[in-house]
Amino acid sequence: MQLALTRRHRLRPGETVLVLGAGGAIGRAAVDVASALGGRVIAAGSSRGRIEWAADRAGVDLLDLSASGLADGVRDLAPGGIDVVVDPVGGPLASEALKSLAPFGTHLVLGFASGDIPRFGANRVLIANKTVVGVDLGHALGHDPTLAERLMSEVLEAVSAGRYRPCEPAECELEDVPGVLADIERGSRSGQVVATIRGSTG
Repeated sequence: MQLALTRRHRLRPGETVLVLGAGGAIGRAAVDVASALGGRVIAAGSSRGRIEWAADRAGVDLLDLSASGLADGVRDLAPGGIDVVVDPVGGPLASEALKSLAPFGTHLVLGFASGDIPRFGANRVLIANKTVVGVDLGHALGHDPTLAERLMSEVLEAVSAGRYRPCEPAECELEDVPGVLADIERGSRSGQVVATIRGSTG
């Protein structure tokens, strides 16, 4: 997320940031980093419980997509439009989010968790001078191998200073992994999970 919000788009304090898929690990990181950088964050996700987990910072607006459509919710929370979209989801939500961008807004494409790669109409980008920006960390590091050290140094410094607040992963036993994977597929589990392997005591 450091690459997305400090390099591919240099987030300015006060900009309104819509985070799609805020209930997932990438989304939560986006909420955390954007808030720390002074953005006004709208956390959008598939259920109230998932986005409440992600948006544990004061001042973050929640957009429960099970109760409201994206366009209507954005209109209520940001009548003037969105400055930045952080999009790891893709699919129909991506197209809706692009329409919700304010003039000169930026749509950051991080992935396609929905399984559907959106097809943006060039007219949507042309109108109101919108920008669609790809964010691919692997490619960026291949182009500039020293970038990883700089990004990690910035992140660790921000964590140490308390500006970034990473979420501690949950633990599960190895035999519980199938159930955890099923929960993730259903969308009923938030955050990252680490499987532990207990050594034999005998």
